Amino acid sequence: MESLRNNPIIKFVLCALIIASIVTVILLNLEFNQLKQEKEDLAASISLLEYRVEQIQADLDSNLSDEYVMRIARERLNLRLPNEIIFYSDLTN
Repeated sequence: MESLRNNPIIKFVLCALIIASIVTVILLNLEFNQLKQEKEDLAASISLLEYRVEQIQADLDSNLSDEYVMRIARERLNLRLPNEIIFYSDLTN
């Protein structure tokens, strides 16, 4: 038994196992923190997308009044009425 405790090879192997365990724990902790941050980012994205779906659903559920159709035509399709005059400005603030 005394010869096993004094054996330098066994001491080296034990030290190597301890160092490998510590490195593994540190690497797993870093990976865990990265995955945790990714989970939080994805949760925020999901929240934003759910809000957007609610907005779109509200638009779909609303009556298709003339005002709504004109607003969508102006905002998304850049359409204007025939008698409207459009002014463009190159000035930037």
